[in-house]
Amino acid sequence: MGAPCRPCHNRMLKAVLLLLMAASASLLRAQRTDTTEVKNGRYGVIHRDASGRILNPVSVHDTTGRLIGYENYRNERCHGPAVRFDARGRKAWEAYYRKGRIHGSVIQYDSLERKVREAMVRDGQVHGLEIFYHPNGAVLSKVRYRRGVRHGPSTTYHPNGRIEWKKGYRSNGLHGERVLRDSTGALFNGESVTIFPMGLGRYTTICTNGRPHGELTVFRGDGTVSYTGRYDHGYPAGEFIYYDQEGRVSRKERYVKGRLVRNGSKEPAPGSDHDEEP
Repeated sequence: MGAPCRPCHNRMLKAVLLLLMAASASLLRAQRTDTTEVKNGRYGVIHRDASGRILNPVSVHDTTGRLIGYENYRNERCHGPAVRFDARGRKAWEAYYRKGRIHGSVIQYDSLERKVREAMVRDGQVHGLEIFYHPNGAVLSKVRYRRGVRHGPSTTYHPNGRIEWKKGYRSNGLHGERVLRDSTGALFNGESVTIFPMGLGRYTTICTNGRPHGELTVFRGDGTVSYTGRYDHGYPAGEFIYYDQEGRVSRKERYVKGRLVRNGSKEPAPGSDHDEEP
């Protein structure tokens, strides 16, 4: 058979192009864009394909419309890697979601994108190690959690890597002896000011041979009192009173030789809630 004539060929080419354009237009009409409800000052912009399935990644915005991160979805719930940015577009936080809850490693960064905190999370609760870092990258502290509350040994470190504080917790209560060492490794004597990482708070203690002794007041980062108590030669002793940010008593605990003997409330201590985005 001979080759098709040029006019026939042009008509066929135009027909194919028209079909492609129609298919593309139909696909675009089938796609739609949704937004999630505003929660904690942010919302997601969701694009769906013709079948209604979410197209990943989903962009996340604050109430002004500024892009603050991305996340992935499966079966209409957040599932997979997620990232958040600060006001200047630098990475501030990253985590992994499973079926709508944070599950896995959570990492937070400072304004220079240096890692400042890493925690293991199980179904939205810190479970395992929580590690904070000094600006030089050295470990600042290690705390163990069990199902969202502190449980087990806690150690803080000087920037040179030497141990600073050694403490312990049991079911979020203080437990056992507290010992403080200076940056040379010697037991500390005198007044010590401890500042929590990421501006979370501070407290002052007086130590003899590394053991804190006397009254204790712990402040939050905003200056409000978190709790008060006292140490007896390194051990929590007597009544510890915890306050909410309005100054109301939230619970009371009593200690004998570093052991919790009475908890006046079933409420968890500050810092024991589910791990959430900053």
